Amino acid sequence: MNRRTIVYAADRSYRETLEAAIKSLIYNNHHIKIYVINTDIPQEWFNNINRYLRLVDSYIIDKKIDIHTFDNYSIPGAYLSYMAYGRLLIPDIINEDKVLYLDCDTIINGNINQLFDIDLNNHIIGAVRDCVIDGFNSGVMLINNRLLKQRPEIVKSLVNAGMDSQNPQADQSALNTVFGKNYLSLDDKYNYMVGSESDLFYQPEIAGDYFIRLANCTDPLIIHYTSANKPWLLTSSGRMRDLWWQYSNLEWNDLITNEKLPDIHSSSQGKLFIFTQGQDIQNIKQLAMNLSDFDFYIGAWTEMGEKLMELITISNIHLYPRISGPKLKELSRNQLVYLDIAYFKDQKANKLAEEYKKPILSFNSTKTESNYSNYHSFPDKNITEMANLIRQYVKKEN
Repeated sequence: MNRRTIVYAADRSYRETLEAAIKSLIYNNHHIKIYVINTDIPQEWFNNINRYLRLVDSYIIDKKIDIHTFDNYSIPGAYLSYMAYGRLLIPDIINEDKVLYLDCDTIINGNINQLFDIDLNNHIIGAVRDCVIDGFNSGVMLINNRLLKQRPEIVKSLVNAGMDSQNPQADQSALNTVFGKNYLSLDDKYNYMVGSESDLFYQPEIAGDYFIRLANCTDPLIIHYTSANKPWLLTSSGRMRDLWWQYSNLEWNDLITNEKLPDIHSSSQGKLFIFTQGQDIQNIKQLAMNLSDFDFYIGAWTEMGEKLMELITISNIHLYPRISGPKLKELSRNQLVYLDIAYFKDQKANKLAEEYKKPILSFNSTKTESNYSNYHSFPDKNITEMANLIRQYVKKEN
């Protein structure tokens, strides 16, 4: 059986991220050939992964390049690696007719045959329009490598563009400079760019149709955590953070036997949401302890200070700094109860709770004057009574 060919480019510091990407790929696809262009990933890492991949008729190939290959290349962003340019080497070092290049910060959430079966016709690459720049995003590219190998002048132009000191977005700028509009435009589901959500929400002047595209794509196949807002960081407010961790936490044995994706959080009775504009949230630690079988989600428009960040050590509290409007709506829609217990607040969350017909609970010191029929306030010390009412809502829902 012909194997589909996937290419990644990474250095040793991205090994954990690369592993999550490969786990998601193999969980949903067998009969795969994987190349990893790298300078410093140990041989033992490849050997261990191949022990498992061979069980599903797949394997991974260590494609080493010289550590000085990119010495003269331009790298504009602190969160970018010089290995981003590894994709430019594909026609020179990968002897395959058709390959799918993937960034390490992607997750494959289904079968990729539908993507590979797309006819590129006379195009060298197929890609998805970027969410910011005027061009395509280079994190997912279906490449007609046979045709590209026949065009050495294009390969040379890519190298020259990569060395241009005015290059604003590393490999992506180089590729768009050379190919321009000459690429096959692919559906958003093949490169669902969720990582830019928090950044673009606060920069509507450059967001364009980004949020419309996210909303219209209901069946993403490849999730791409673009920008610096990565799901493996201490906090991130973009969507699909949990999905990345589900694949990352898979054991290789469970991966091969296609076990159910592991739960990220302990079994929860329900989601409780709090939105704050300051660091002070009334009785939050005591509530989290009293309701240890519930998940508390705390959102804010801004970054969070030390007092809030300390809460992340409590396993059932989850923080969402620099939250986007769509994420705020998602958490409001999925909450069991809205807790109006922040001392400094934005009424947007209260209004959303009312819109979604969710109960709102508060303490006397933090309550909002409201005519909403399902708004309830408790004496400041009466944590137990509030907790008991929350448990009653669970019984009512069930």
